[in-house]
Amino acid sequence: MSEFALGRFIFATELRRLARDRRAVFSAVILPALLYPFFLWGSNEVERISEETLQAQQVRVAVDLDPNAGPLINDLRQGIAGATPIDFWDVDASA
Repeated sequence: MSEFALGRFIFATELRRLARDRRAVFSAVILPALLYPFFLWGSNEVERISEETLQAQQVRVAVDLDPNAGPLINDLRQGIAGATPIDFWDVDASA
């Protein structure tokens, strides 16, 4: 018997065993087909709720950046000031 024929025989035997075992068919095929849509829907809902929670929170940022330090500092200042849930405070840290 060749290796290919032996492999085909083993594969067919395992498929027949699987077809006879109803619990294995249920747990391998039917249960995932029923549960995966709920998992995907639930993950989307969790993502939506976490985004809403993050948007509802107020974040305060206190920075001590010299306005004459260069364009990178000014870009950072504008980026922080442009973020919506962030309350931007410019402070003097030397005090």
